[in-house]
Amino acid sequence: DNQIITENISNEKFTIKANRTIPLAGFEDKVLTAFNDFINPFPDTNIDKLEGKAAAELYRRGILGGYPDGQFKGNKMVNRAELAKFLLLARYGSIENNNINNGRFPDILDGEWYTKYVILAANLGIIQGYPDRWFRPAQTVNTAEFLKMITLTFGLPENANYSYKDV
Repeated sequence: DNQIITENISNEKFTIKANRTIPLAGFEDKVLTAFNDFINPFPDTNIDKLEGKAAAELYRRGILGGYPDGQFKGNKMVNRAELAKFLLLARYGSIENNNINNGRFPDILDGEWYTKYVILAANLGIIQGYPDRWFRPAQTVNTAEFLKMITLTFGLPENANYSYKDV
C-alpha cells in the first residue's frame, strides 16, 4: 500500500532522481508505544539495550540490513562505502542505480553494491576521494569524517562548536 515518489536532487553540476517509498497517507510512521513493540532482527543484539533498539529501528526503516550471516556486528568499524549507503538511504530512502564510476575513482568498480552510493555521495559533495584520486571504500571512518559526512548529507550547520575527545 505504499507509493514511490521521485525526488530530484540537483546542484550546479548535475541532477539525479532518488526514489522514496512513502505510505499513501503521507509520512506518518507506525506508532510504537514500547520497545517491546520492536522486532529484533539481529541475534547478536539485545532489544532492551540502546544499541539493539537503534539497530532494530534502522533495520525497520530500511537504512541497514546487517551482514549476510544475519548479525548486526555492532563492534565492527564502519567503512566509507557502508557509511555512504547508510547516509543516503537515511536521507533519500532509495537510490536509482544510474550512478556509475566511469573511472572517477580507480578503486571503485562499476557493478559493486556500493558503487551507486559512493558515486552519488561524491556527486552531492558529501564525500570526496583522496589527493591521489583513490576513494578507499573499505577504509574505516573516524568520528571527524562521520560528522562531516552527516552534516553535508542533511544540510546541517557547519563549524558548530562541539567538543569531542577523539577529534
